[in-house]
Amino acid sequence: MPHAKNRTRRVTPLLEHPLFALIAPWIRIEDYMPDGGPVRPRHRLEMNAPSDPAFRKCVLDLVVLCDVCDDLIHPIRSSPWHGRKRLYITVTCPLDVKIACSRARPTTAYDQIVAAVRALRQDQPSGRTDQLPLWTR
Repeated sequence: MPHAKNRTRRVTPLLEHPLFALIAPWIRIEDYMPDGGPVRPRHRLEMNAPSDPAFRKCVLDLVVLCDVCDDLIHPIRSSPWHGRKRLYITVTCPLDVKIACSRARPTTAYDQIVAAVRALRQDQPSGRTDQLPLWTR
């Protein structure tokens, strides 16, 4: 349940956000073996930045609740290693805001996002939607 300060706001987790259906087909799931091995790897969730500037701004301005502390966060962020070309997706506060959240044990939210993206790919093997012109691959 969201903290009292967020109860009056209509903010949802990323998976329940209306834009998730547009974003999901473009999410790349990268298994990161060193953290969990082949049995339970950690997942990195990345995507190419939208080529349409207005939609890119919309995606980067998206606000959801942190999965650990329920503070408001931007779950889609520019990659510090790849600049504006690549974005990454997270469900917790940024490291420079709250170390405890960003270093918390992986939550089920990541597994739910991975499952939703993989299920969508089974339904739409091409990974394309009606919004194709908004994205670059």
